Amino acid sequence: MAAIRNALGRIGFNKQAQTRIVDVQGMDTLGKFALLSDDAVALLCCKLSSPGGIIVNPEADEEGQPARIRDPGIKVNPHTLEELKMACFLLRFKLKTVMGAVLEAGDITTSEINKVR
Repeated sequence: MAAIRNALGRIGFNKQAQTRIVDVQGMDTLGKFALLSDDAVALLCCKLSSPGGIIVNPEADEEGQPARIRDPGIKVNPHTLEELKMACFLLRFKLKTVMGAVLEAGDITTSEINKVR
């Protein structure tokens, strides 16, 4: 899972987003990413930026701050969203065109993504 987090970091996701994608959303194998359509990638990123729910307020110790707040989510840069769409496409492409293809997190780099643009 660390390799997947690193791959997500290489295409622009911060550590908190990496954790939410892998641990909270359960995207813990490259095969799962290969199954995502562009619409599903957009929905995944929407869940990051607007997850819903209540969390402990990190500023609760300050006067006048509530103990719990609405989860503010993690904003996803549009470029990062497009990079993830292309990474998922790259994984699907590799599975469909290379017999016996082994998906490796090291294959997810901006240079590899740019080769298929």
